[in-house]
Amino acid sequence: MKHKMKRTIWAQPGKEWGVLFERVTGFALSMIFFVPMATCPTALPGAQGWATPMQKVYMDESHCLVSPEMRSDNDNPISCYCRDAIADARYVYFTYVSVASPHSDPNLMGPFLALQRNARQECSRAAERLDSDFIAKIESATTSKDWQWNGPEVVRTYPPDKVIRQIKPDSRGWISVGYTAVLLWRDSRGQVTKTESLSAIEEGPAEFMLSKPASQKRPARNVPPND
Repeated sequence: MKHKMKRTIWAQPGKEWGVLFERVTGFALSMIFFVPMATCPTALPGAQGWATPMQKVYMDESHCLVSPEMRSDNDNPISCYCRDAIADARYVYFTYVSVASPHSDPNLMGPFLALQRNARQECSRAAERLDSDFIAKIESATTSKDWQWNGPEVVRTYPPDKVIRQIKPDSRGWISVGYTAVLLWRDSRGQVTKTESLSAIEEGPAEFMLSKPASQKRPARNVPPND
């Protein structure tokens, strides 16, 4: 089933601009949360002191692709949807399912397995969803203490404000802004081994799009927590 993925910028009357992230697989909405604009990393990088460890994972888009950048299901394994799904399963496993956890509860094995299946769906290419090696890989990603997300570093470059201001908003006051993303793969020594460039279009309120820096460089890696 083709994923329905959406990344929507929104606002509420009397409140700050914010970002509503939706994770949608088929007809099931698996996650919605609101991030205040003042502390959203896309508006103010590094201002994450208020967030929980899991919220920091969801907010960090520095080493995964967001929906405007995904070209086909071949990008699923390096998408933020894949990273988030694995992080969800790992949190439940290490917090409630693992026998080593002080909060271990066997009744939560079912929810964990559902999250694990969701991770297989979000991370797989169509041809490998029933592949035993792929299933074993997700099993390891969701239960191994030493696992780390290894998506490419993503450097996004937006147009300068003077260009964005020339874009005519639609009836909602929203604009569509084209930007480029450079994907950087690194080896264990931090040396770049592969690069790839792509173009994408992001839609949102003009005020939000103007808040984006012209170039977002060298974002810090954020590894999903185990505890």
